Amino acid sequence: MARGGSATPPDIALDVAALGAAYLGGVSLLLLARAGLVQEVAPRALAQAAGLFSTLEAPHNAIGF
Repeated sequence: MARGGSATPPDIALDVAALGAAYLGGVSLLLLARAGLVQEVAPRALAQAAGLFSTLEAPHNAIGF
């Protein structure tokens, strides 16, 4: 059984730091994969996930603090 109680294996494998970087939009999953931080388990899963996490605008802080 895979982590988290699911019997289905993951499509991509990455740690929480790589997931956070992709979620916040500062770096793409494809770039993280080239750096060895994301592994594609299922065919074409990495490209699909990268598209889901992509944004048109780069992240920025509009309010200084």
